[in-house]
Amino acid sequence: MAQAKEAGEELPLGYLLHRLVKVLRPHVTAELRGLGIGLPELVCMRLLALNPGQSSAELARNTKVSAQAMNQVLNRLEDLGAVTRPHGSAGRTLPARLTPEGRKLLKRAQAVTLLADEQLLNSISHAELRQLKRILYKAGDCANDAAAPLPR
Repeated sequence: MAQAKEAGEELPLGYLLHRLVKVLRPHVTAELRGLGIGLPELVCMRLLALNPGQSSAELARNTKVSAQAMNQVLNRLEDLGAVTRPHGSAGRTLPARLTPEGRKLLKRAQAVTLLADEQLLNSISHAELRQLKRILYKAGDCANDAAAPLPR
């Protein structure tokens, strides 16, 4: 006798990810709004924490948004005192860095997003959630490797 399939096993991964994001995003966005930021600011701060000194153009490329959109995100973060960029002549690359206040804001933002994840995914055990995160991280690495240009 054939083994019964788990719910969702035959559905496309993209659909399942979209379904999950549709549930998580509004809650995470609401929690971040309480800190005065949105998801784009959180992503930008995470990238700067991992690789300080990136320019607006580099951050835009890394997040697949326009340079203008990233510049707006950086301007909002500067207004909050979370990011600093030297102000130079037009056309110069301006490296962005998190300020001490920015590192504190990032820490608070990460805490509220983790709490929102756990509250919404309370039917998944902590071990299952950790495993899901590891699998998604690994899948993202595989997708990045597959999309990388072949060496010449």
